[in-house]
Amino acid sequence: MNAAASVIATSRPITVVGNERYTLDIFESVFKNGAVNNDGIGIILQSIKDGSNEGQYFHLFGDPAMKIPMPKDTLISLFTDPDTLETLEVGLLNGIQNIINSEGEGFFILRDANKSITRDYEISNATHSLSYILPGATLFRGQFTFSGSSISASYRIPEDISYSDEKASIITYIYNEENEGIASYHNIVLKGGKPAQDKNGPIIYFENINGQRFENGDHFPNNEILVIYFQHPLGINLTNETGHEITIKDFENLSVEIVTDDFYYNANSITNGKILYPVNNDFINISVKAWDNANNPSEKLIKLYRTESEKLKIYNAYNFPNPFYEGTDFVFEVNQDFDVELDVFSVGGKRIWSKYDHNFKSGVNIIKWNGKNAFGSQISNGVYIYRLKVIGSKTTLNYIGKCAKYR
Repeated sequence: MNAAASVIATSRPITVVGNERYTLDIFESVFKNGAVNNDGIGIILQSIKDGSNEGQYFHLFGDPAMKIPMPKDTLISLFTDPDTLETLEVGLLNGIQNIINSEGEGFFILRDANKSITRDYEISNATHSLSYILPGATLFRGQFTFSGSSISASYRIPEDISYSDEKASIITYIYNEENEGIASYHNIVLKGGKPAQDKNGPIIYFENINGQRFENGDHFPNNEILVIYFQHPLGINLTNETGHEITIKDFENLSVEIVTDDFYYNANSITNGKILYPVNNDFINISVKAWDNANNPSEKLIKLYRTESEKLKIYNAYNFPNPFYEGTDFVFEVNQDFDVELDVFSVGGKRIWSKYDHNFKSGVNIIKWNGKNAFGSQISNGVYIYRLKVIGSKTTLNYIGKCAKYR
């Protein structure tokens, strides 16, 4: 995909102190004076070597002219309104940029305050402690579009916050085909708010990339990615706190996967988002569980049969109601876009009604019939034969079924 990678590593074991020293020197050189160094990575590595024995163990495996793949430009300003937010409250991200002259897109991540952690442990009957900083949880991960110098995006605060005295922060990335830029804001105060009245969890549904909806028992092409959509007025919990993760349980291989970090809100939305989920099994049998920002859960189970999209096929053809009184619906599923011809015959072979239509989309479709013949008259009670003809780009298939009129 026209990408490149390099590795800076040691060629033999070194001391902990030496490893810490040179790793720190490398990162301080990469982010020199608070900005991203524009030198090639070979120059960066060379600049921290001072002739010591352990310094010569560090080597570059890759192109020394390759530069750090991070945006060099920053926004003019970035701030939030308000800068103090309660749980479940909506905030507004605002910024001014001069990097992109036309239309652009952006991503941003709202992170909770860092946590100071201290752990006690015992060595030789003596108690010791270890203190470290744990990065704050992701509270919101959104996308937005903009045009001109101003950027703006909304976000919502979940109930799962650290309730720390420290400040939360936002990191923003904007781009178009020619340019990109970054910025951050680190002065957001979060505090507890009123509990939500809504006790219903997120709505979960399944589609493919083209927007075709799937339900239990449908057929899903082998070469497509399952798109899992989530929707809730209060948004989706993304903190990944224990017990509040987005999980996918696969009943085929008896595994449970945490996929919270794969969720992104739709552009300019704080209520709807999705996860792209590649499926490798011959049969899809999964259960998806998610929580809203007020910690209300919901779970959705779906079973899908896999199918070869290259071959035209008809599935689940039937009519309902059957027997019918005034009219009936012919329901059928097709795995490709198609034209259709539906004919209804008497048991003696006389055609009494037909319909031809084109440009049907793949998936489940319905053709309604009012139970009258081609002249608009009521038909007699009895059994009738219908023929469903599906016409694809290369193949035509027929399905024969029975329906009954009863009055």
